[in-house]
Amino acid sequence: MSEFLFRLNQFYRIDKFELRNLLVTMLAITLIWAFDDGKAEFVFSSWFGNFMSVLIICALTLIVHETAHKMAALRVGYMYEFKISYIGIIVGLVLAIISGGRLPFLPVGGINLYHMAKQRIGRFRYGLNFFTSGTIAFSGPLANIYFAMFMKTLQWSFGVQSPFLDKLFVFNLVFALYAMLPFPGHDGLLIFFGSKPTYVFIFGIVASYVLMIWIFNFYSLIWGLIFGIVCWFLWLRFVDFDE
Repeated sequence: MSEFLFRLNQFYRIDKFELRNLLVTMLAITLIWAFDDGKAEFVFSSWFGNFMSVLIICALTLIVHETAHKMAALRVGYMYEFKISYIGIIVGLVLAIISGGRLPFLPVGGINLYHMAKQRIGRFRYGLNFFTSGTIAFSGPLANIYFAMFMKTLQWSFGVQSPFLDKLFVFNLVFALYAMLPFPGHDGLLIFFGSKPTYVFIFGIVASYVLMIWIFNFYSLIWGLIFGIVCWFLWLRFVDFDE
C-alpha cells in the first residue's frame, strides 16, 4: 500500500496535452448525448439547460473513468495516458446529426500505457502484456458501473427523486457499455485480447444489465450474471474450444 501511495504522489498527473484531449472528448460526447433534448419543439433555453446538465454528468463520468485507469496502471507499475479517438468523435457527431440525436455513439477514447522500468522490477512478465493491459483497461468501465450503482443505492436508501441522478446513473452505465465495445481505441479491445472468455463473460453482464434497465426499467445484477455465464459457456462451447 505504501508503494502504491508513493506512486500516486510521484506520478499521478495530467499534462496539458492529455487535458486538452479530455476536454475535446467531453465536449463532443456532451453534444452527441444532448443533441436531442426530448422536446417536441426546439427551444434554445431548454436545449442549453439540458446541454449544461449533460456536460456536468459527462465531466463526472470521465473523472471517475480516467481516475480508475490511472490508479490501476500505477498500481502495477505503468504510466497511463488518455488516448483521444478523433475518428470516433467524427462518427459520433455525424450519426447524431443524421439521426437527430436518437442514435448516440459515444467516442469514449482509449488508453496508452508506458512501461515504468524501475516500478516493474521483480514483477512477473516484466514488460507490457495483453492480460495486464486488459485489466487496466477494464478498471475504467468497472469504476463507472460501481459509481452508477453507488448513486442509485443512495437514491433508494434516502428516497431521493432526482432526474439529474437518474440521468447520471443511466449515462455511466451506457458509457461503460460503449467503453467495453471491442473497437480500435476503446478499452474493450484490450480487454478482449487480454482474455477472450473473460471479455465475453463481463460484456454479457454489462450489456444485459444496461439493456434491462434501459428498455424494461428492470434492475437485476443476478439476471445480468446469469446472462454473462450463458455467453461465456456458449463462447467456450461453439467459438473458442482451446481456452
